[in-house]
Amino acid sequence: MKNTTSSLRRVRLPRTPADWLEAVMNFIFFLCGMLAVCCVVLISVYMVVSGVPAIHKIGIFKFLFGTKWASTAAEPLFGILPFILSSVYGTLGATGLYLFQDILEVRYLELVLILSILAFDHAVQPLFV
Repeated sequence: MKNTTSSLRRVRLPRTPADWLEAVMNFIFFLCGMLAVCCVVLISVYMVVSGVPAIHKIGIFKFLFGTKWASTAAEPLFGILPFILSSVYGTLGATGLYLFQDILEVRYLELVLILSILAFDHAVQPLFV
């Protein structure tokens, strides 16, 4: 008889209580991660489906590239460009802080302390001029 090997690796059951606990916790974390992803997908789908009629009425270019948001005005304006740009700037800033921390090998608390000192110095400096 031929000895055939499966392309799937053989699943081994945990042997010790610590191994069982680790396997159960890995499964729980996996389920929580999948639940979070599903929630984000459902929220995104809901927002798109709910917003399509309004975006169609306003116009996609006015909606995406408009610079004013005045939803309660007599003549409402719905431009989300400032919101998009603030998200991009926030992401770039966070990435820059991460790279700064990584390049200079600065620990997180040291980075917060440095930024706090710089912000405090910048805020207090005009008081003493």
